Amino acid sequence: MKKSFRLTALLLAFLLLSACAGPEPASPPVEEKSEVGRPIAEEETEPISFPLMSVGEAEALYSLEGCFSSLGLLWEGRRYTPYGAGDPILVNALPDTALLDEYLGDTVWPPKGAKSEILNLPASTAGPCYSVRGYDPSFLLCQRNDSGRSSWFLSLSGRSLRRGTELLEELMHCSEVLSIRWQTGELWPSGSLKGRELKDELLPEAKGLLNELGDCPFVTQEAVTEDFGVERAYELSRFQRLKLYLTMPGGMIFLLQLYEGGYLSLTIDYEEKIWLRGGEAGKGLLELLRYVNGTEIAWEERQPLRYEDLRLDPCLGAFLPTEFPEGLSFRQGGISYEIERETGALGPAHSLLVDFQDVENTKRSFSLQVYSASAFASVGNYAGDVLSPEELNEETVEAHTIRVNSHGRVLENHSTNLGLRSGDMILVMYATGLETEETLSLLRSALSVNLP
Repeated sequence: MKKSFRLTALLLAFLLLSACAGPEPASPPVEEKSEVGRPIAEEETEPISFPLMSVGEAEALYSLEGCFSSLGLLWEGRRYTPYGAGDPILVNALPDTALLDEYLGDTVWPPKGAKSEILNLPASTAGPCYSVRGYDPSFLLCQRNDSGRSSWFLSLSGRSLRRGTELLEELMHCSEVLSIRWQTGELWPSGSLKGRELKDELLPEAKGLLNELGDCPFVTQEAVTEDFGVERAYELSRFQRLKLYLTMPGGMIFLLQLYEGGYLSLTIDYEEKIWLRGGEAGKGLLELLRYVNGTEIAWEERQPLRYEDLRLDPCLGAFLPTEFPEGLSFRQGGISYEIERETGALGPAHSLLVDFQDVENTKRSFSLQVYSASAFASVGNYAGDVLSPEELNEETVEAHTIRVNSHGRVLENHSTNLGLRSGDMILVMYATGLETEETLSLLRSALSVNLP
């Protein structure tokens, strides 16, 4: 179910990077230190690969993930994930019909067996799909839904990317960029980037730096974490970054994120990113944009939000549970706020998210999202039932628990997806590996102080 996005700003506070160690360099490490504090080693040379996906694998993935997020499209073994729907600027700025090219067919589900059919996963939206003028259809597709709006989908399936040019130039054609707008990682005003567009006279320099990024290597997220250290990587990913909006001929806009140290990322699937270690070219682009229009960006250092901090929010904090199943502990959380478009002033919180996980059994976890009703209507990505508190019992929780996939196989890790309405608030629970009684207890704890 597609939803329109209202004027909001996201304070992103829930990206955690893995602490796994990266590969050891083949030669002895050099003692010179990089700016992020580790010995400078040889550049990564192993490509980052994205495998093709079979229909059976897609069905199994959907069964495991439930309705947590749309899995997008599947076409000729390539999985296409939604692009732009989660960004309040992109959702209103991407072109509507101007770039539609060849009609490829309507999406279908369930599959009928035709080799060229385009499958929508899950079957919550349907409509004709088109290639995009000027872009490889194996990378970018556009779908028109019943309301006439365009939805965009990216795919890297079947590719192995080693150097930046394979994405930035061969797929995105960044040498043709017409303008670059930016926003810091602290506040993203939706619908307007007034005063945050690179001056025309600086665009050739920026394009030159993007071209130099083509020689830089793609690296794993684990390698980025190793470069910075776990805590620093977490802080940088949340706050110290620029969102770059690259407007291309025809109106297509690509969103990249640029970080301290010259790292560049593209979000390809929900929270999954592909990372480019940009070196001097990335640092140069960062410095160019940090002083755009004569104003230096002031990075704001913050400590990770604690659960106690989130509970203190006057609008949404009271809807967070106070009792938890044994073994589950708080991992991460964040709050999104209303923002006044012209002044940039923060208004009340409109949504809140927390994640909990069992540290000894990581397959046991839950995520709780709390929305104001108006925010849920505009940015909520849950498409399932929204129940009243009176309907909450073991039977309804079990009815919203997925234990068997579409092939009839019992899932090792069952999942529960359930929405609740309490007054003007909407609570959405995504739980994995929790028993019915545990999920019910969590939801009742969240509602306990808010029921009449």
